[in-house]
Amino acid sequence: MDIYVDAYGTTEGFNLPSKPLSNIDLLNFCRRVLKKARCPRTNQYFCSQLIPIREARVPILKLKHVPTQIHCDLSFENLISVRNSEMITLFMALHPVVKPLMTLLRYWGKFHSLTGSNSIKNYALNLLVLVYLANQKIIPSISDLQNMYWKHCKKQNNKAYIIDGKTSL
Repeated sequence: MDIYVDAYGTTEGFNLPSKPLSNIDLLNFCRRVLKKARCPRTNQYFCSQLIPIREARVPILKLKHVPTQIHCDLSFENLISVRNSEMITLFMALHPVVKPLMTLLRYWGKFHSLTGSNSIKNYALNLLVLVYLANQKIIPSISDLQNMYWKHCKKQNNKAYIIDGKTSL
């Protein structure tokens, strides 16, 4: 799961004059805080396997949310990663074969040592699955989804506006 932290108010329209911390400093700070964070009710740690990826184009903090066992990537600059996750979730909801096929390809890549930080990314494998399924006409392509959306807007006699990455009618 990709998580975007808007540490500087940029998506809410705040224009702060300067960032008080670099992304690397913010990454290290979050790692220290999350490493100590515990649930007040169960006293269980919130996160484990905290791994800062400082060399990435956009530094991220990889972690596992202990209560749910979900692996997460925490980012401070890359809102698009959240949108990409939403897109993949949408396609998973559109057809029941999407998620199992993505999972199978990811396990296959891991088994053959093709995936990892210096290899093929799981996101790229997910995109391969989506392109294949769209070419097979099992799921709609992105352009088909866009056309359906705009036809819906015209049919409803509504205008659509995209503001800060959010579509409103």
